[in-house]
Amino acid sequence: MAFSVVQNCRRRFVSGVHPKGRSMVARHQSTVTSEPVRAYPLDNGVRLAADPAPGNLASVSVVVNAGVSHEQPKLNGVANLLQLASVKTQAAEAHKIGATLIGQTTRETTTYNITCLPEDAAKAVEILGQIVSSPVQAESFEQARTEVISSRKELWDVVNKEVVMDYLYSAAYQQTPFQQTVGGEIADLKRATLEDLTAFRAKNYTGSNLVVSASGAIETEKLTPLVESAFSGVAQSQSRFISERVPFTGSFMHIRDETTKDVQVAIGFETFSYNHKHALTLGILKELVGEWSNQSRAGTYASARLAEGFALQKLVDNYHTFNHQYKNTGLFGVYASTTEIDKVDDVVYHIFNEFQKLFTYISPEELFRAQNGLKNKILATEATTALRSQVVGQQMLGLDRRVSVGEAFRRIDSITVSDVQDVIDHYFYDVDPVVVAHGDLEEMPDYVVMRNWTYWNRW
Repeated sequence: MAFSVVQNCRRRFVSGVHPKGRSMVARHQSTVTSEPVRAYPLDNGVRLAADPAPGNLASVSVVVNAGVSHEQPKLNGVANLLQLASVKTQAAEAHKIGATLIGQTTRETTTYNITCLPEDAAKAVEILGQIVSSPVQAESFEQARTEVISSRKELWDVVNKEVVMDYLYSAAYQQTPFQQTVGGEIADLKRATLEDLTAFRAKNYTGSNLVVSASGAIETEKLTPLVESAFSGVAQSQSRFISERVPFTGSFMHIRDETTKDVQVAIGFETFSYNHKHALTLGILKELVGEWSNQSRAGTYASARLAEGFALQKLVDNYHTFNHQYKNTGLFGVYASTTEIDKVDDVVYHIFNEFQKLFTYISPEELFRAQNGLKNKILATEATTALRSQVVGQQMLGLDRRVSVGEAFRRIDSITVSDVQDVIDHYFYDVDPVVVAHGDLEEMPDYVVMRNWTYWNRW
């Protein structure tokens, strides 16, 4: 296995879309409203936000401003390890009330969520309070570490999409905490101790770094005293976010491995944070670039023009567009996998060329379809009480307010073709991308060639 790093048409009218359909749907969707969600700060800085909804379940979440980017050098994976060990420690208590307890760690945050019957909400809040303040059991720590190390070994034995995306982050955010993997390096996981987890929690699970959010059949008035009691042991502190832009490095990671039958390529561009005025515009662009799989029932009739081209020419087995936004950076791009090894250069060219095509022309029908696709994804985050409570907590932590579905829909409806093309012009045109490729890369273009594909000469 060779390893190297190099530093730095017009669409037809869509049948079935009535000329007046856009304005009629927009008027209907703009009426979607919800009561504003307020944040109630406790004395120690912990914030409580509740978004009640009718139903038979209640969900309570804790979103912590503590992720991979807050880890110390040589201790990569501590944030995820703490989350897993904490869930294991409290799992028995959650099972006693028939509740579902889950956790998730990202590069910026850690989230715990428990879903239960409304009458068990008090116990659920107590369990979450124990997670953020009580010691982790040594047995749970050892079990979590063993499971993580085992899963990491399996990943590296068979390079898949998750590994390629980890490579992409390591190339894009060199010499920054964002280059570290969420799961952690095996050597660091073996080195970690229970004292390291305790120290990480003491430093990060504090005051304004925590947001407690709830949704479902729950009343804010009854929830407030429960949270005050359960989280009274949390130390007071100021919220910590990285205040400056995270450095981004355009680069090419070339991992040649002729033992595999497919080639995986990930192409990324530096964008902006989730509180940028064009954050939703990136969501529209993601829908326009689209996704496709040879297992899809859409076949060659995919709506995105890139998906249609890939399907008709049988260039890829699957591809998807990703849009990862953080407090002070963003990574947007396309991941593709193909067994057509002799056509890798065509795959890469089509991906870069798609942004130039969109910069040149986007039809009203394409924009309309992309807007509805983004709205559908937003509605999907409101489908369950668990998802809704997590979204409320994440928005309160990052934006300091809840963005209602109605507001999101109105902002999406206001996005124009010019807005999308302005974003492409500023962040995708004539820039240094980050590229990671794995497999038999004899037909992989050179970085200089790919860099030249980010612009067209126009006269």
